[in-house]
Amino acid sequence: MPALLGALLCAAGLLASLVRAFSQVPGGVFSIANDQAPVPSELLASQDVDDIDAGDAAGRRAVLYAAKGTFGVQGVLFTLDPATGAVLTTVGSLNDANGNNYGMGALKYHPITGIFYGATMSDSPTNPNYLVIVDPVTALVTPIGPLGAALTDIAIDPTTGIMYGISGFNQKFYTVNTQTGLATQSGSTGIGFVVGGGFAADSTGALFGVSNLSFYSFNKTTGQATLSGSTLLGYLVRAADFSPSNVLYGLEGGGGIDNNHLRWLVT
Repeated sequence: MPALLGALLCAAGLLASLVRAFSQVPGGVFSIANDQAPVPSELLASQDVDDIDAGDAAGRRAVLYAAKGTFGVQGVLFTLDPATGAVLTTVGSLNDANGNNYGMGALKYHPITGIFYGATMSDSPTNPNYLVIVDPVTALVTPIGPLGAALTDIAIDPTTGIMYGISGFNQKFYTVNTQTGLATQSGSTGIGFVVGGGFAADSTGALFGVSNLSFYSFNKTTGQATLSGSTLLGYLVRAADFSPSNVLYGLEGGGGIDNNHLRWLVT
């Protein structure tokens, strides 16, 4: 069973006051995702992407992405070194075709369709609480539709393609329509509101997440959360995703009670 064992390395060694580890504005956290879309040769040349995964039969390489954009800070997409947490590249500003910027609260790659999805923050300057598509090469954002809920993170079952969501404001458990963006409550986590809220599906489709320094598994039918144990971390895990080789990455720190903590890449 995957577990968050502890902090590995600080993301780029940046200061505690940085939003999502990159912007010098207090508050805010990362969204994080592994993407297996084809990577341009010039990007492969500058990144040791094999540190995440050797790729799949289609020749797609896994890249660890992170985004910032809360409390009025410009939304920007980055790639991270999975071994050190350092920023490898700045992909670009998370803008739509009209130049409007988006603050991203969740990022997930759809392993069946190859689409890179995002869920915007409640304080996103454009289309808050929206499901969007993000171009991993250019950072271009294409809005899909309103979620109808404020989601802490999303997860996609690689065996069925179903998108799930959890909220940081209540114990509701959601399925998300990827065509319209609408999040529909399908159950309850039973753990009140989610504190931190990193949430992801492993390669078998099993759902895992972190709330208030505890690690949980989630029932996909009822949403019921089952405590697995403590993360043994000192701060909240704000985002999480599995690599294709089933390594669970998380971003610890930022926002809420730990908004003065460094952002750490953990596994």
